[in-house]
Amino acid sequence: MVLGKVSDAERNELQIFMERKGALEDLFLVLGRQSEFGVDISSTHLYEKIVSDMQDVRKEINRWWTRVSEAYSWRFDPGNSWNVDFYSNEVHLM
Repeated sequence: MVLGKVSDAERNELQIFMERKGALEDLFLVLGRQSEFGVDISSTHLYEKIVSDMQDVRKEINRWWTRVSEAYSWRFDPGNSWNVDFYSNEVHLM
């Protein structure tokens, strides 16, 4: 179900957050396979930094959804899952 559309600027802002989240998820995957790549991550500082950054980007994504849903008067229920089509700017209720 299509709820509506977001502006190009709103879409671009979310896209940046989603790309950052994807990059952090990729780092977690690489860290989990560290021995295959010959990488030593014995320093927990790197892991803690990635976890902190992931928490920050998730907060930013949640703030984005809250701000946009309020601006367009879309009601958000805890069980709802929304998705933005980055080509059409449409917001879909999943």
